[in-house]
Amino acid sequence: FDQYESTIGFKLPTYRAAKSLWKIAVEHHAFFRLRRPEEIRKRPIIPAGL
Repeated sequence: FDQYESTIGFKLPTYRAAKSLWKIAVEHHAFFRLRRPEEIRKRPIIPAGL
């Protein structure tokens, strides 16, 4: 795939609307960049050494 960069601009009526859009965009980007789920490390029920 060829890589390219583009910029998209938005004008929103308020600062809060802009901040909300930014936050949602960051979460969306992070979700779709995830290659695989993070492994959940399970702790033993009984502590080691007992």
